Amino acid sequence: MSSLLAAAWRYRREPSLACYTACKSLMDPAYAFVAGTFSGSKLPLLDIGCGAGHLAAYLRAKGFTAPITGVDADARKIAAARNALPDCEFLAGDALNLPEHSGNVVLLDVLHYFSVEDRRRLLMGIRQRLASEGRGRAVLRVTLRDSSWRFAVTRLEEWIVRVSGWIPFRASGFPTREELLAHCGDSLQELRPLWSGTPFNSYVLILQERPPDGRA
Repeated sequence: MSSLLAAAWRYRREPSLACYTACKSLMDPAYAFVAGTFSGSKLPLLDIGCGAGHLAAYLRAKGFTAPITGVDADARKIAAARNALPDCEFLAGDALNLPEHSGNVVLLDVLHYFSVEDRRRLLMGIRQRLASEGRGRAVLRVTLRDSSWRFAVTRLEEWIVRVSGWIPFRASGFPTREELLAHCGDSLQELRPLWSGTPFNSYVLILQERPPDGRA
């Protein structure tokens, strides 16, 4: 069974979620990027804004065996994640009040739901939960605010998912490149486009705290 079907099979009792998981596994470039980044890692993974656990299902299908904890503000999606993935832990909660964690972190398409000050707090919380000695990494996908057509398309897509009820939260504002650079400080290891054939203004960030001797 392919990894795509294995991930979708987790949601076999909820056909709509199974279909969504299959589509995300096939078409979302961030899923493959996260799987590749953390391939072979035994550090626990914290998935902030995990929804119904689709990324966790994909990672398990790809052979990722480390503990996974997902956090999301939507209690209904958390319930679906718990039903589909009893081998992971899922918590209904606020991203600004994250559970204790030391390992790797992933946050996909969440940052724009927070104000500028709360984005700063969230990024600091992520940095504090990376495993010490430069071992832990955080992968974030964000939309950068600029004048490109990709940003216009992303804003339209954001409006569609909100009015459809799939994501009931209103975006507070998309960060600029300059804001992210200021908030991430010297933990920023990489910032580059993650378009991969999609029309969205998506960028991937990798954060990693430097060990005391400065070696990455």
